[in-house]
Amino acid sequence: GCIYFDPKNPKSIIDKMILFSSLGENEIKHRVSSNYLKSIKLNWLHSGNEYYKVIKNVIKFYEKKN
Repeated sequence: GCIYFDPKNPKSIIDKMILFSSLGENEIKHRVSSNYLKSIKLNWLHSGNEYYKVIKNVIKFYEKKN
């Protein structure tokens, strides 16, 4: 739902501003609600659990090698 641009490229910034300004109200509301629903899942608890899983898998991998 995001509009990405190259922050070092003025043409990219202007093109995305024009794109955003051309979006209808329904499209903007859809993007906002879609991003909000995604952001609910991305919190510190979720991030910590995912980090824990990665560390656990790395430890298992090295235990198998030794």
